Amino acid sequence: MKYIYTFFCLFLLSGVAYAEEPITGAFGQKLGATIDENIHKFNFGYSMEDARQAPVYNFFPEKNIGPFEDYRVQATPATKRIYKIGAVGRFTHPAQCLPERIVLQMVLETKYPSLKSWTSKDSYTWEVYTKTPHRFISVECKYKDEAGNKGHQLNASEATISIRYVDSALADVVLKERASMLDDSNF
Repeated sequence: MKYIYTFFCLFLLSGVAYAEEPITGAFGQKLGATIDENIHKFNFGYSMEDARQAPVYNFFPEKNIGPFEDYRVQATPATKRIYKIGAVGRFTHPAQCLPERIVLQMVLETKYPSLKSWTSKDSYTWEVYTKTPHRFISVECKYKDEAGNKGHQLNASEATISIRYVDSALADVVLKERASMLDDSNF
């Protein structure tokens, strides 16, 4: 009986060790939470980084983290649920971006040790993701040359680092909500 109890305890502990750490949010914001007009300020814009054109809100975290200056959330248009949390920082010395991305990767790998991760061939992008619910974190360096064209780290005059926490299932709701908000009497 004592061995069965010991085996059962070890079995339960091993399940905890291999459990997926959920991605819930960042910078004091939670994925799936409703926009709070006291915290989130509509920035008179819509997302242009994808075709969803979801409302974008600025917020200020309790404390700034690393190189990040601008903090934003994107929300579903009707229910105003947060599906993306992001932050952006800028470097005038582009060589600083990649080491900073690697530091953030190391911190996130420590926080989410059981999650799958992926690094781009050029090492500028790193992602970690969960399968259920499908959420991911992406940390990316982008480089621009003197003319403002996308470039490589070696010929860049400036760099930006961005981090995004995304709930893919909620992101898929954006277009459905936009369609439900249209007045179909004119069609």
